[in-house]
Amino acid sequence: MNRLTEAIWMMEPSGPTDRPVLALVRGARRSLMIDGGNCPDHAGAFIRELSEAGLAEPDYVATTHSHCDHVFGLSALGGLVLSNSLTRQRIEELNRLGWNDAEVAERVRAGQEHEMTLAMLREEMPGDRTGFTIRRPDIVYDSRLEVSLGGLACCLEKIGGNHTPDSTVVHIPREGVVFIGDCLYLRSFERSSVDALFGKLLGFGAELYVDSHESEPMTRAQLEDRYTSAVESCG
Repeated sequence: MNRLTEAIWMMEPSGPTDRPVLALVRGARRSLMIDGGNCPDHAGAFIRELSEAGLAEPDYVATTHSHCDHVFGLSALGGLVLSNSLTRQRIEELNRLGWNDAEVAERVRAGQEHEMTLAMLREEMPGDRTGFTIRRPDIVYDSRLEVSLGGLACCLEKIGGNHTPDSTVVHIPREGVVFIGDCLYLRSFERSSVDALFGKLLGFGAELYVDSHESEPMTRAQLEDRYTSAVESCG
């Protein structure tokens, strides 16, 4: 567990199962966790590290999007889960699927599931997963939600993009930090969508941008370099 700023603690991404960044933002009265982890053990490890650091469990959990490595650990957490309406819809769809190996493997063969999902489940959640469900959000918003933690605001904003249309960022203005989830992992490079995405991110005016699968946050200058590279990749 690393302390990123006065109010933010972060557990780095890890392992072959693609565990993403998990983080805690702590105000004077409440705290907010960013993402739910890729399995209950991942979420539990984060809570244990908080305890070792003398920090209480979070009051809220904000999801950056509905991909399994960000929501499959939600059931191990006690805080209220905050998601945009599209993420909620996607979680409902995922909960109608079966998650045992044979069922996931069949979806992989049909091109409906990434093979990484099957590998992650076999490693992180071995055995019978009959009845496994993803915890549903407790508080749902459409495009933007501001959460007051006591002298500290967290702004959750759905920004979309072509990685997944439900991508959400968490902006902590006082700390100059934005958690950007996976929104930079673009599936295609079309100039107007690249401009729109980076325009939104740079528009926050933050100093640090935390990607869910990178150990070190990006500076604003590094994000601007990523924008230049993305533009060069556009057809």
